[in-house]
Amino acid sequence: MNCLKTYSWRLTAFVGLLLMASCKKDEPTIESPTLDLADNSFIREWLDLSLTLSQQCNGFSEPITARSFRYLHFAMYESLVQGIPEMNSLQVKLDGFKVSLPQADPTLSYHWGLVANEAMAQLNKSFYESAGDYWVQEIFKLKDKHKLLYSKNLEPEMVLNSEKLGRAIAKSVWDFSLTDGRAYAYLNNYPKDFVYPTGPGLWIPTSPDYRPNPLLPTWSETAPVLYKNLTDVRPTKLLKYSESSASLIYAEALEVYNLSSSIDADQKEEFNYFNKEMHVNAIPIAHIYRLALQISKDQQLDVASTLKMMCSLSFGIHDGFVAAWNQKYTYHLCRVSSYIKQQIDKFYVPQMGSEPSPDFVSEEAMVYSIGGEVLSAYFGYRFPFMDHTQSERTDLRAKSRSFNSFREFAKEAAFVDMHLGVHYRSSIEIGLEMGYDIAQNVLKIDFNKK
Repeated sequence: MNCLKTYSWRLTAFVGLLLMASCKKDEPTIESPTLDLADNSFIREWLDLSLTLSQQCNGFSEPITARSFRYLHFAMYESLVQGIPEMNSLQVKLDGFKVSLPQADPTLSYHWGLVANEAMAQLNKSFYESAGDYWVQEIFKLKDKHKLLYSKNLEPEMVLNSEKLGRAIAKSVWDFSLTDGRAYAYLNNYPKDFVYPTGPGLWIPTSPDYRPNPLLPTWSETAPVLYKNLTDVRPTKLLKYSESSASLIYAEALEVYNLSSSIDADQKEEFNYFNKEMHVNAIPIAHIYRLALQISKDQQLDVASTLKMMCSLSFGIHDGFVAAWNQKYTYHLCRVSSYIKQQIDKFYVPQMGSEPSPDFVSEEAMVYSIGGEVLSAYFGYRFPFMDHTQSERTDLRAKSRSFNSFREFAKEAAFVDMHLGVHYRSSIEIGLEMGYDIAQNVLKIDFNKK
């Protein structure tokens, strides 16, 4: 009797499985050589070149660089995702990527590495052509390097299919990027026709260059990757202007004045490790991306995790700039250096110049916070590491720094701006908080199949 029950149960389960299989939508099988999912060098080399190219282009301020990375990382992901069994396409699923890209023909064969290689070459050329002929040649040198590697022993038809699809994906992503209205913003970072509000406590040009026009004053209108990074991420407190010596803003300005006026030579070098006026790799967006590339190489992060991490970083940092600009150009708060000159010491000179934009909130703190949280999610919240991203600098005696965690790194980098006379404490603290919230949002993106 028990044998009969067991047989009946097994038969029922088998029939159920058959019914489930018959109801499941058939997915076309596309012939493709297996990617080496353990080696992320292809991703690292392309993203490293993208960062270098952005640093060669006039007008590529940090928000504009973040925008280009948003599209490049999306294209890299979508070009490789069909070669990674456990991962899902993001097309149409994210607020800022309501786009359908060209799809592979199930009757043809492809190599996904070649697809991504062609897509990255074409998109880098489109985004960074203004870097000049030398750097455009560097793009195609890297493309040829990976084509030679991936096309060994492949049928010519597979190579052609792959490159054709890669070009189609690149064109689709580029055409989609043109719809956000920011494609040529790098030609006009400081629009002269923008009418800036005036009045007590509002932003004014700051030393040392006193640039008269603010940086990208309408950038807050840029569509984010995730709308909740604008609608749900808000400051928990505001820093209000007051001329009273008993006010919070006066106390915070006095704190910055005292800190920045008492720096010795050793402290100055320590702070200059994060001083973006000293080297392009000390600019927050470059510092975070260089660190992500370094750690992903050191830890031999696999291809799937590297793709997800870099997308989370690029989407979060892009939205971080939009969110920061939304706060800056809502409150228009004067820079702390301006407040000090007006209320405390008219001869005050900050240790570092400020971007020509309002103070509240700190975009530097937001970027470092997003980077610290995303890297922590992939490598651990108690992950000691050595930062070698500043190794090219000639102005530093110590060209590397050790940190006990990514949060420690982010917090130290953010608060350097108080010592250099760039931001109020509240601007930094709120920037860190908002960056944390944005990072949590992008870390919830569903990259994996159920």
